[in-house]
Amino acid sequence: MPSASVILIKGPKRSGKSTLARTLLNRLVTRYRRVAFLECDVGQSEFTPAGMVSLHVLDTPAFGPPFTHVAKKPIVAHWTGAATARTDPAHYLACVAACVQTYLVDIQHSFEDDEVQGEEDDRIADVVPLVVNTHGWNKGLGADLTLKIQEMVSATDIVDFEPEPTDPASSTVRLHTVSPVDSSLNANYTASDFRVLNIMSYFYGTGDGRWDTSLPLCAVPPWEVGPEALDAVVLACPGGEDVPSFELATALNGGIVALVSAEPGALDIPDTESSTNAPPLLPYKQATASPNPLLSRCIGLGLVRYASADSIHLLTPVSPADLAQCRVLVKGELELPVVGWLDHHAVDGRIAGIPRDGVPYLQWDAGDGVGATRRKVRRNLMRWGQRAA
Repeated sequence: MPSASVILIKGPKRSGKSTLARTLLNRLVTRYRRVAFLECDVGQSEFTPAGMVSLHVLDTPAFGPPFTHVAKKPIVAHWTGAATARTDPAHYLACVAACVQTYLVDIQHSFEDDEVQGEEDDRIADVVPLVVNTHGWNKGLGADLTLKIQEMVSATDIVDFEPEPTDPASSTVRLHTVSPVDSSLNANYTASDFRVLNIMSYFYGTGDGRWDTSLPLCAVPPWEVGPEALDAVVLACPGGEDVPSFELATALNGGIVALVSAEPGALDIPDTESSTNAPPLLPYKQATASPNPLLSRCIGLGLVRYASADSIHLLTPVSPADLAQCRVLVKGELELPVVGWLDHHAVDGRIAGIPRDGVPYLQWDAGDGVGATRRKVRRNLMRWGQRAA
């Protein structure tokens, strides 16, 4: 049985990795009936919103920018909750490892009938090659994470935009060096801009590759989820372990949550005294960790329009059949872009008929005091000893 090619693409951000990965994917589809694509770039995802490590299998080319692909359903996906692996590197690697295991066990060697849609298909069918797209964080811990991924997937080919002298020189791994593209070509759009497009495309999607923008998100009827429909609510965002149960609704309101299907044992729930309040409350235990990726999978994302101690109103493009499998909600640090709160039908500045100054979660003018504005972190400062003499 021939072995499948595993092609890993790495390099700095804004070098053209995602474009090359998509081009390579489209090229391989002309030779193989199915091609797998492992997305490890949680900040610039090709087929899902940001924050997901996902595995896809395609049999047709993927054209267009990433926000036109987010309706494609992955084979398996895991939620990291952030646009970077820096937030929780261990959980990020666990998500990648779970996707790699799915590929090796269920996808790498698969057989299909010779007849495809009634026509003879001479493309290779007994193996499914894998294209791995990595993040652009290629210094320090980011480089270590990329090396771990490289070892996990057992890459047969490595395409590197910025090769290092320490890159493996194994005879079993073919190293291909390419030149980065001119980053000024995409200077008008940042990674944050593309994340906004992806998340808005996702929530306006209908689940069948189309979009419905006839109503703003604030006017779409939500699902109501009660305590009996959930096994756990997890806050995986920074500082989430410090949120007590009486502040859960505040933490969830207006947030993006992952809809997770989890097997028994996927959650490590701390032992605490059970609540005797009636009616039953949302199943939340402080400091619960994210579900084990080997025993769970992310079905999709939801937007919490309203949350209380015993109810959640949820917007999601996930189908009712798939939604029924999701009994765990996991909130990360990603939030809905401001444009998602607006009413594109309004002509007088109102949102769903309410003056914008009275709309919850939105503040139009800068606040006062400590914490009123977003803190900017400088990561490019050198220590005194690192500066040139």
